Amino acid sequence: MGTTAALAQPLPPATDVERRIDPYMARIRDETRARSGAFQRCFERALQLDPALVARTDGMRFRVLPSGRVQAVSVRVVPRAPALERCLAGVLERMVLPPHPGRAIEVSYPMNSDR
Repeated sequence: MGTTAALAQPLPPATDVERRIDPYMARIRDETRARSGAFQRCFERALQLDPALVARTDGMRFRVLPSGRVQAVSVRVVPRAPALERCLAGVLERMVLPPHPGRAIEVSYPMNSDR
């Protein structure tokens, strides 16, 4: 019987109320959630390197620039798993969102995942 990693799902989809209150944050949430397959592949690769790995994603932080580019990505896995953290951060770093007016947006929220 093979071992599989739990699906990494940052948050449930944004609700209609959230979309009306802060449509851009709802978009960030949806775009992050849309990458759950890429997050899953990170966990699967980490399991190939260490089949005994049991890790929980403690949270993620990043900044969205007015251009829509993502920077200053930080992902924390407990217990520490640097290769897994780099892979998950790489998924976020490749995310590009629509431009928005104003200053950079700091995003921080939990990512519900276990393995």
